[in-house]
Amino acid sequence: MKKKIAVILAMTLVLCCSCNAKDTSIKIETTISTQAETSAKETVSVPETKETEEPSSIPGEKPHIDHGESENYTYHEGRNYFLYVEKGGKVDTGVYPILEQVMKEEEELFGLSYDMQGYEGPIGNFKSFFMGKELEGVNQDHSKMEILISVEQPDETVEWSSSNELELFDGDLLDKSTLNVAYHEFAHLLRQRQSPQLGRVLEEGIALYAERVLSEKAHVPDWSYIQYVDTSMDFFDEDEMLRDPETAFIKTESEEHDGRQNEYQYGVRFMTFLIETYGIGIVKDLGEAAKLVENPYEDCEALVWIIKRCTSPEVFSDFAKWYKENWQKHCDAYYEYMKPFDTEGFITAG
Repeated sequence: MKKKIAVILAMTLVLCCSCNAKDTSIKIETTISTQAETSAKETVSVPETKETEEPSSIPGEKPHIDHGESENYTYHEGRNYFLYVEKGGKVDTGVYPILEQVMKEEEELFGLSYDMQGYEGPIGNFKSFFMGKELEGVNQDHSKMEILISVEQPDETVEWSSSNELELFDGDLLDKSTLNVAYHEFAHLLRQRQSPQLGRVLEEGIALYAERVLSEKAHVPDWSYIQYVDTSMDFFDEDEMLRDPETAFIKTESEEHDGRQNEYQYGVRFMTFLIETYGIGIVKDLGEAAKLVENPYEDCEALVWIIKRCTSPEVFSDFAKWYKENWQKHCDAYYEYMKPFDTEGFITAG
């Protein structure tokens, strides 16, 4: 049965991705409507001392945690990450265990580890987008991830991740109605710790797969995913994709970003197909194959070679067949999952 959105969500969702040879950061802008009530949250001030004699008591961490500060940030050093907080800000006490849980779930889903120090290529873990040189002497080898928690979200500021860095807002980890954002961005960070970037289509497809699967596992709503399954939202030309899926992949990967988010639309469909057909290990396989190619994120033909090497020469035609037989069932299952959260009647049968 075809599904429609009875009322477009009370607040709009916009996804924005920027990933090219000059700026390989992957950005996602979200303003998510929520039906959940916001509960009061206990907050504590972030320590502002450069050193502490006692080990940190952050849940889930090993006993030894270093603390420090710069002009603009305080930081906590964990086993495989540095967590930065804006100077003078306050972080809810619930952030730390949730952060650890999200990372654990991502690793278990993909069979990958955040402990990987990343790929030391032309664009690996050696470009700092938000920290620059403001914390000189901290994580200079970029062997650990850098996570920035912004306590307040200014207008038009977006969550994003690059090869070694991630920016989130406090509420993305604490509010169950937006936990899907954390699942999406931490998937980017985990995947890009393994190898060179796989281009916008594959990277966004992998992150969206994790977003949906882990949101369902945690039994939290994922309202942003609705734009990928509601055919009444005219974001994406499915007919073009089905006529020649390989050419459509190359076009989607190489076209200028124009707000239609085709890399997300094609990516979520294609990666769902690849994982359901070849298993979750395909994500690791793609990353390993990417190490054999110079700058795959700049070369669409190289990305096609990587995909076929890990699957089949007929993978794109197989994708078109799978899509016709399975995608609507995938959409129907999503709507069934979301029904219990739909207390306002946003989703109706058409």
